[in-house]
Amino acid sequence: MEGKKAIKLNKQLLAGLKPGNEDNNILAIKELRQSGSPEYLPFLVVLFRDSKEGKVKNEAFKVLCDLKQNECIPFLIDAISDPDNKNIQKELVEACWQNGLKYTHYLPFFVELAIHADELTAFEALTVIENLDYLPDENIIEEQLDLLSKSLDSDGVSKNKKYFLNAIAEFLKK
Repeated sequence: MEGKKAIKLNKQLLAGLKPGNEDNNILAIKELRQSGSPEYLPFLVVLFRDSKEGKVKNEAFKVLCDLKQNECIPFLIDAISDPDNKNIQKELVEACWQNGLKYTHYLPFFVELAIHADELTAFEALTVIENLDYLPDENIIEEQLDLLSKSLDSDGVSKNKKYFLNAIAEFLKK
């Protein structure tokens, strides 16, 4: 990336983040928790998605929920947006509200997600939005309220989804 110093990733740690060896995976996750950088997150997400081991999935998810560096946010947003991660999208969004990072600038992303994702993911997106430290500029809020209104007026939106979208709209009107 232009303007940023390239991070050299540890090959041994990367090997430990490849699904298939539970012991190596757990060791790599522990090392990542202690001294990892945000650039490892895509590999951790793949491990979470592809691992067949419940303990590995659980430990990977805990790391995602415990992130403390706002530099991790773009990696999480990319992971949530990746169609390959559709089967773990709800959990990735859940990790966003659990880790408590600053997602205010991603309000439009989470509104769109709530509108277009399944009900469980929409609920998690609502929770992320309700946990924002502050809201963005009024014009961004108005744009989101317009999107929500159009979505609520469209056919085929389930009762539960309407409830979640209404809750987002009410939150944004405060």
